[in-house]
Amino acid sequence: MTSEAHSSSSAPRLFVSYSQSSAEHTEWVEQLATQLRESGVDVVLDMWEVREGHDLDHFMERMVSDPDIRKVVMVCDERYVEKANRRTGGVGTETQIISREVYENQQQEKFVALILATSPEGGRALIPAYYASKVYIDFRDTSLYAESFEKLLRWCYDKPLRIKPALGSRPAFLSEDPQASLGTTASYIRALDAIRNHRPYAAGSLDEYYNTFVKNLEIFRIKDPSGEIDDAIVKSLSDLKPYRDQCVRIFCAVAQYMPSQDFVISTHRFLEQLIKYMHRTEEVSMWNEVNFENFRFLAHELALCVLAALLHNDRFDEAELLLSRPFQLPPHISVDRINRPDSFVSVFRVHLHSLEKRNNRLQSNRASLHADMLKERSAASELSFEYIMQADFLCFLRYEIESGDNYHGWWPSTLVYSHNRNRPFEIFARAASRKYFLRIRNLLEVSEPRDLTPLFDEFLSGKRDVPRWSYFRLDVASLANYRNLATRP
Repeated sequence: MTSEAHSSSSAPRLFVSYSQSSAEHTEWVEQLATQLRESGVDVVLDMWEVREGHDLDHFMERMVSDPDIRKVVMVCDERYVEKANRRTGGVGTETQIISREVYENQQQEKFVALILATSPEGGRALIPAYYASKVYIDFRDTSLYAESFEKLLRWCYDKPLRIKPALGSRPAFLSEDPQASLGTTASYIRALDAIRNHRPYAAGSLDEYYNTFVKNLEIFRIKDPSGEIDDAIVKSLSDLKPYRDQCVRIFCAVAQYMPSQDFVISTHRFLEQLIKYMHRTEEVSMWNEVNFENFRFLAHELALCVLAALLHNDRFDEAELLLSRPFQLPPHISVDRINRPDSFVSVFRVHLHSLEKRNNRLQSNRASLHADMLKERSAASELSFEYIMQADFLCFLRYEIESGDNYHGWWPSTLVYSHNRNRPFEIFARAASRKYFLRIRNLLEVSEPRDLTPLFDEFLSGKRDVPRWSYFRLDVASLANYRNLATRP
């Protein structure tokens, strides 16, 4: 789905009213607008919309009064407030319309002021006169930017942090409705900025984000669904999609900007903390483990995305660390039928009975609903489905090498979409170069291509089963570029 299609169907449409006071201020406004768009808000900004020959005053007047614009923010620095109070320039044109709507609009939900400056008298927030009695969002303290941004984001979506419950109903903070916020937006923004800009507190910010994610994930536990369990799981995964996307952006930033062992170990520990949500434990005594399959899907998906981001950025040493570093399993959790039960490919292999049941119940006749959902959720993401498939394929090979038996513990669900593929995955295609093969060989736990010969002989001869779906059989040798590995310098 394109961003335009998404914005037209569900995203709140927002116009930014501001003054081009300075190049630095204009850059700040554009950065804010960009972060809002990355969070699903369809921001309309003059510098993106108005081209040479356009009437700027007409554009601003139309944007403020356009019924499709559900939200308007006024970025109040000194210059903006001066123009608003004097009704001068483009800001003055917008102010004439905004001030009237602010006074007449009984809902008072369309406009909000963002405060960037302090008045000379008494240290009060500097705001236009017509807005003096209204509630605003304070952006003056740069150290609290993340918290202010979350307030703005909640306002855009009409999702305030605190909601007054109906009389006699369950208080909002005790609600079992999984639509509750995971509460990671502020720590996510802080961590992403710190990683991309190499801030000295980047490691701490990353840990803060991961810890908040893991702690609040309990909100999304499916406890007593009223209908079909697969409906509840699909609904929960839909509610978790924005937080999945946050995670993917963090993973990609770590892989691109800070792929050190320390950061990968932090991410490894994050995945390790997710394991407790995948199984029944002493703390969670629910007997039906199908109820955990929203968490199992998410943990498997995030594990694939971490690996995919590292492979896409050629961070092979870090990917090997992620794959080989043991995971500490919570008490009473065991993984059977593998030589290394605490390895990445053992811990995050899943079979989702709920999606299998859903396929049969709805008579969807899909080869893999699991793969369908992973593909759909990767659309318009920073990490394309192609890279997720590549990670899935590597996990399949890694499991086959680790297990040493004919039991497909890691079922490569996404590879159902490789049926019409006529080329190897990228890292294996590049590994036709011996120099490149030497960089990825540890991912396959081999020294030379010939070390793979026994495994691929079993695949090619039929002694070892190859994953197959109703209409095709996985061509493992072609996808791995097996016959051409290290054949060139």
